[in-house]
Amino acid sequence: MSYDVTEDFSLDASYRYMDYGKAKANNDGGFGASAYRINSESKVRANEINLGIRYRLNYNK
Repeated sequence: MSYDVTEDFSLDASYRYMDYGKAKANNDGGFGASAYRINSESKVRANEINLGIRYRLNYNK
């Protein structure tokens, strides 16, 4: 969405949702009695709001 403030100047705004699914991570570490295992799983999502200012040079002049 863009709003013209003047002939050469405008404000922009946008929204974006992204869903990348699931991410998994497994890690085995240590040795002997201190051995360990880490398993992790999470959903990867993002909500983005973008705001911008646009200035036009030589706009229809």
